[in-house]
Amino acid sequence: MRLIELTANQQSFRTVTFNPIGLTLIVGKKSDPEDRALEHSTNGVGKSLLLYLVSFCLGSRSNQQLKDHLPKWEFTLRFEVGGTEHSVRRSTEDQESVVFDGKPRDVEQFREDMGKELFGLPSEPIKYLTFRTLVGLFLRQGKPAYISHDMTSKSERQYTRQLRTAYLLGLDEQLVDKKRELKEEKDQIKVTRSQFKKDSLLREYFHGDKDASLELKDLQEEIEKLEGEVRDFRVADNYEEVTAEADKTRRNWRRTRNELNSHQALLRQIEASLTEQPDVSLDEVRTAYASAQVELSDAVIHKLEEVTKFHEELVKSRSVRLTTEKHQIERRIAELEEEVQSLDALKDEYYRFLGSHGALTEYETLLTKLSERKKLADRLSDFQKLKKQCDDRWQRNKLDMSAEDVRTTEYLEAAEGLTDAINERFRSMARRIWPNHTCGLVVKNNEGDNQLRFTIEATIQGDASDGIGESKIFCFDMTVLLGADHHELKFLMHDNRLFAAIDHRQRAELFRIANALTRDQSCQYIATINDENLVGMKSIMEEDEFSNLLSSNVVMELMDDSDAGK
Repeated sequence: MRLIELTANQQSFRTVTFNPIGLTLIVGKKSDPEDRALEHSTNGVGKSLLLYLVSFCLGSRSNQQLKDHLPKWEFTLRFEVGGTEHSVRRSTEDQESVVFDGKPRDVEQFREDMGKELFGLPSEPIKYLTFRTLVGLFLRQGKPAYISHDMTSKSERQYTRQLRTAYLLGLDEQLVDKKRELKEEKDQIKVTRSQFKKDSLLREYFHGDKDASLELKDLQEEIEKLEGEVRDFRVADNYEEVTAEADKTRRNWRRTRNELNSHQALLRQIEASLTEQPDVSLDEVRTAYASAQVELSDAVIHKLEEVTKFHEELVKSRSVRLTTEKHQIERRIAELEEEVQSLDALKDEYYRFLGSHGALTEYETLLTKLSERKKLADRLSDFQKLKKQCDDRWQRNKLDMSAEDVRTTEYLEAAEGLTDAINERFRSMARRIWPNHTCGLVVKNNEGDNQLRFTIEATIQGDASDGIGESKIFCFDMTVLLGADHHELKFLMHDNRLFAAIDHRQRAELFRIANALTRDQSCQYIATINDENLVGMKSIMEEDEFSNLLSSNVVMELMDDSDAGK
């Protein structure tokens, strides 16, 4: 793909025509080189905008600012691929579609088609590998794109950067994609395991403090028991009433039983009283005195006879009274025994009923308990299955990771010719710009615990020095362009940001390399550059070289004096 021309539907826009091969320079120039006023600088004359507009025509994201500041503008990019000329037109009003070769097309479809045409992207897309992520390396826009050789935007993931680099260098992108897939799987397993650790119930089982299989067996036995209870449970609509009656009967039985015990004790006391006899009879008194040879007088004997008679009458009267009380108590005991027997039977009947029936609330409580146990059993069962899956996946992942490490080592050994060519291409340019610096582009197997399949190191010793980082970006981009691996692009565009920090001598060598190599391989090197950075090289070049290499390839000068010059 070579760029031919960028036009717009507004007369105020200055058409940009690109040289078919070699250098194309767009220069930002001050109308008065001695003018130091901030408002008269080469910033804002449109150099960087040119890269953005080319990218816009090639399907960049929609931009509301374009619609706000350039309403109803349409930009057309003409280019050729394999000798066939094409054009794409995109409007600031309707940024979701383009007109490609005269036919309207959805921007997303346009990107997909260009990805297949220019980068050989498969119909089965590789995750994070798209036309836009790839073409961005050939159209570096904005400050973040000039920070690192493999970076084109601030928001890019490190994995995306490596995938693009590997693909454009001709390395096996499937190896890159496979490691990402395995690392994402490993991270997902870690997330699942961390969820176990956070769960207050499952944490102990995960750490092995409790045995989930034994706990599950206990739960299953409890569930079977509860299911049997639920199956046999009979709900009584009047359960509360029956319970109240049973409680009342139990209280009556206890009261009656206590009364029966009291009467039985009283009966025993009466029976004991009825069997009692006087301690000493009158005859025993006479005998005792006779033994003592004491003779009782008739008066004493008469008195004793009266006392004895009185006592006998008293005992007889008491015996009659106690016998009467005994009969009354015996009748009451019989009544109480009958009542206790009746209450016993009624109480047993209530107990049988309550034993085989229950209240609705009890039934619901039983169901709730059963449901909770089942849920717990399900959680433990799911935990066992998931933990086993995690453990199995973890082991397989380790094996797959190791196998991929071995496969990558074997691949790099087999692809040594390719990696040597990449390194030599980079070195040949870097050594010309920085002849006294060690440099190279080395590809190694990355066996670390990350998503990166390769360690791709683009090095110019002394990267921190002014201009070396920018030189590395240039050499890397040219390595990708000239290698033509997995792409059909024949152009490379750089912004003035790349040149500002590079010394005039190194900058001049950079342009010599770009011109010679792009002409040799029929490619384009398109650069926007400030006039002071361009003129600065004049002092270290012969006049003819400066004219032939640089001045003659300036296709447009953007001035700071008016909008028409921008």
